[in-house]
Amino acid sequence: MTDCIRNRRSKIKRKKRVEVGFDGGRTTSDGGFVLLSEVDRHECLTDSIAERIQDRRDSRYVRHKQRELIGQRVYQIAMGYEDCSDSDSLRSDPALKTAVGRCPESDADLASQPTFSRLENGVDGYDIKGLHRLLVEHYLKKRNEAPKRMFLDIDATDGPAHGKQLDHAVGVLLHALPDQAKEMLPKLRLFHPKEIATRLSEMFYACGDNRVRARVVWTMGELCGQDALNFLIGCTSSEATNIRRLAASAIGKVARSVSSDARAAATDMERAKQVLLKLTDDPGVQVRQYAKKSLTEFSGKDAERGLE
Repeated sequence: MTDCIRNRRSKIKRKKRVEVGFDGGRTTSDGGFVLLSEVDRHECLTDSIAERIQDRRDSRYVRHKQRELIGQRVYQIAMGYEDCSDSDSLRSDPALKTAVGRCPESDADLASQPTFSRLENGVDGYDIKGLHRLLVEHYLKKRNEAPKRMFLDIDATDGPAHGKQLDHAVGVLLHALPDQAKEMLPKLRLFHPKEIATRLSEMFYACGDNRVRARVVWTMGELCGQDALNFLIGCTSSEATNIRRLAASAIGKVARSVSSDARAAATDMERAKQVLLKLTDDPGVQVRQYAKKSLTEFSGKDAERGLE
């Protein structure tokens, strides 16, 4: 093994001693930390994040300020160090310490993995909602006027969902519990109804599980509007009573969401009305009940005769 000389005194005869060092000192390959901190200071983003997250720690035992923890965590993720355990090797990095606001040599090292685990596990739903509002407010401040439409490309996991967010979201919804499925509806509304209807219909015909098929029909009525009407009409002839019931209910939701002018010009809506009239004679009691209820969303004498 090569015996490296870390430092050496010069033999040049001068009044002052000249010493040459070869150890390189404390260096870093992540100078981007400092650039990130400058952008952050201009945007005041991590300061705002720290204000929105309640600090529930006992101040007698606090070694790292909330602002420093947020800054360190955000900068690490932005530089590709997303694991909390990465902080164990980066907590003494001079560039990261400088970015967070500490002196690279004289100040104590930054936080380690256990501290960040406690920080992330201590965040509650109220804090998360505050962060959601913060990001929207920050985005709108950068624009002269509110956008007509916003598309959020959200992928908070390391799974293969990037670029296929709709497939991933629909897959989770179809197998989630009822309450969880309702919570996912706002996320799916970010996508175009026609695109959702296409994906759901593909999954309906590819799956033989009637429970999943029933969830597809329910989701169609909640999200897809008139784009799902032909599909729902076809479901009214299903052999499964529950699917016919959900299809009848979903058609009523579609009729409620379509304006009267658009409804009058749509032949599909007339077909849907005729299908509901037939379902009023369905052998399933609940199917008949939902068909009659959905018919109240249609105007006209045909609907009134169907309720008699």
